[in-house]
Amino acid sequence: MKIMLGKMREMGLQGVVVYRHCGHHVALSADRWPDDVRLSDIEPRFVYAGCGNR
Repeated sequence: MKIMLGKMREMGLQGVVVYRHCGHHVALSADRWPDDVRLSDIEPRFVYAGCGNR
């Protein structure tokens, strides 16, 4: 089941941590996205600045 960011905020979500296969990760504020967005909707937009891969 995919949950919208608005529902996650109701449960206390303040941000997300994105992990790369190479072991790098970054913490991001979830405030930049609207309540009706799912994390799986924005995942393809993440680009790792170190190598340029998604």
